[in-house]
Amino acid sequence: MRICTFEEGCPKWLDEIRVLPEQLWYVDGLTARDANREYLDDRGAGMPCRQYFVLEDERPVGIFTLSIRPRNRYEPGTEGTAYYLGRLMLDQGAQGRGLGRQIAAAAAALCREGVLGTAAWCYLSCNRENTPGIRAYERAGFQKLPIDYDEWEDLYRLSL
Repeated sequence: MRICTFEEGCPKWLDEIRVLPEQLWYVDGLTARDANREYLDDRGAGMPCRQYFVLEDERPVGIFTLSIRPRNRYEPGTEGTAYYLGRLMLDQGAQGRGLGRQIAAAAAALCREGVLGTAAWCYLSCNRENTPGIRAYERAGFQKLPIDYDEWEDLYRLSL
């Protein structure tokens, strides 16, 4: 498994990138286009963010985004900023082999390196019905927060 930024992968993977939005990459029917929309929303709001591709045998099999957001967006009353791991998606053919955990751990390592800035926490949200995703995130060290985040998703946090 190798992780590269969109900028690093774009020239080489242009044909694959054109296909990504049409592929089903997630258990509840989301596509890579959904991940790109979230990334563009963060970028448009002026938040530091970066989109990554996950490669296996030099072919894209996954995608995720990292951004820096206000921490109080997730835990009201807190100060500072935090990383947000967004839309970690795997091609259905790559699921079930432990890649989700490896990617979540690699994303956490990028946060610890400070690729977008310094923060003490990384958050992510996960659909309550996405059992494989929940298991992968928990194995990578993320812990579910005991707060009512939204109607469909729970919020997870990792200390960096």
